[in-house]
Amino acid sequence: YNQSILLNDHSFTLLLSACEEFNSEQFECLIDLISELWKSATNATQDKLVDLLNKIGHTVRNMQHSERILEILWTMAYDENSPCSMIDRLLSCQRDISSGSHYLNRKLKHDYCLKSMDCIKNYNLQWIVPSYRYIMKLVEFDREIIHFLIDKNDLILYLIQTIGRCQHDVWIQTNGNVSSDTLIDKRHTYKECLKIELDLLAYMLKKARMYIVLRRAEELWLTLITNHEACLIDNELGFDWFITSFNEMNRQSRVELYEKHISKLDLSKLTEI
Repeated sequence: YNQSILLNDHSFTLLLSACEEFNSEQFECLIDLISELWKSATNATQDKLVDLLNKIGHTVRNMQHSERILEILWTMAYDENSPCSMIDRLLSCQRDISSGSHYLNRKLKHDYCLKSMDCIKNYNLQWIVPSYRYIMKLVEFDREIIHFLIDKNDLILYLIQTIGRCQHDVWIQTNGNVSSDTLIDKRHTYKECLKIELDLLAYMLKKARMYIVLRRAEELWLTLITNHEACLIDNELGFDWFITSFNEMNRQSRVELYEKHISKLDLSKLTEI
């Protein structure tokens, strides 16, 4: 192979047609070449390489080739030097290929969900937002994955724990002066992180027609509304979540949440928002 094969438009089209017939050794050679090019490529070249991988991923019907494409896209996305826009694009391509390939086994899709969950459970701040976005887009295609993440892997527990932990960290970091521009890492703001967490939680509950248990709803309320470290962003997004997702609790839970917490709310909290 030659680099020009990957970067020339005519050769690009020819390669797409031919790669379906590649044996394992030939396909691995192609992946190795793309990996080497990626390391020193300009932004424009990286864009073209992502285009190539994306089109190959949607073209090939060999399961091993598809799995290799998913693997390299994931590896490229989790490169500390990649900008946010490229990370989002790589994970979007990876997710679309995974969701669109019906012949890929479900375990493989679960494995990538669990990799994303590992970033959340391990509180790996620079990858938390991309991981939530990845899960958010993946569950749009597959309701079963929601049950896999919630029922079998306690995603809601880890999500709420992450909210509390991140809240505490930015409070300490800013001496209590958290703003819309406060960063949790070099890429993402605290508000951006909290919003995707709450959006994901609301979406999964509604999509899967599941109720959030009272214990988790109380934890979320105490973290975002009454906690002394809760900032204005927490209150704003927290109230919005409970208003729009109140029906994602069963009737008894709604009554108990109201009696134990909402009815005792300091009304000054509302006037501050």
